[in-house]
Amino acid sequence: MVLWARQERGLRKWIHLVLTLGATDISERAVAFDRKAVRVVTLIGIPSAFLLHGYVGFIFGSVKANPWWSSVLIPIVFLFSAMVSGIALVLVLYLFTGLVRRSLDMACLDKLAAFLFYALVVDFSLEILDFIHRLYEAEESISILSQLISNRLFLSLVVLQALLGTVLPLACLLLVSPVFTGRGILQLPGELRRLLYLGCAVLIQVGIFSTRWNVVIGGQLFSKSLRGLTVYKMELLGMEGFFMSVLLLLLPLGILYVLVKILPPWKEEAVTAPSVGYAGD
Repeated sequence: MVLWARQERGLRKWIHLVLTLGATDISERAVAFDRKAVRVVTLIGIPSAFLLHGYVGFIFGSVKANPWWSSVLIPIVFLFSAMVSGIALVLVLYLFTGLVRRSLDMACLDKLAAFLFYALVVDFSLEILDFIHRLYEAEESISILSQLISNRLFLSLVVLQALLGTVLPLACLLLVSPVFTGRGILQLPGELRRLLYLGCAVLIQVGIFSTRWNVVIGGQLFSKSLRGLTVYKMELLGMEGFFMSVLLLLLPLGILYVLVKILPPWKEEAVTAPSVGYAGD
């Protein structure tokens, strides 16, 4: 950013200058200190992300009066499902940016798909364990929960979350990606593997969205007396409406687009320091 601020003009120059926070020293000693600082920030950021997703799950899991939410595994399920959706989204973004820029590393894509498979296996195992735990603790609410699954949540839970969002991508990644050896079970050309990886990542995103829907909305689809099911009607306007939800879903992509424009991660955008003496200014 320091070199960009020195070589650019106009608004971009001032944006990069502000982002440097006034630290324009790019000597070897300063760069070494920055790398250590990045490690410290990473060590702080990763536990913070774990606490964020774990806390959201804890809010639902601590509601003892609701048998659909009362589970000690919800924070862990939320955490691993966030990891799965994050890896899948990174894979999708890498595919699109790589195809647009015509610089796609297939080895990197295969490794991303393998990591996605590992995370998905753990997440699916936890979801099955969480489902068994809920049924075991249900007791008098087992009847209303079975009605909930077979009626209101059959499409979102059984079809979208379990079959299309988990089982199908698991089977596809197991056969195509190099999860156990250096090659997949099926030897497919690169173009076909890219299409399959994209399809798996999109299906996984649909499955993770269905997971959130089933947890949040599913817990509100039966009466407090456990005597019958209710109906959820989505509003179009308002803070909890459809359009606001779509806006919140698109907002991270918009922020990412702005950050990529300001801080391009591509190698051809990198610049080198003019000289050692100038770096110490």
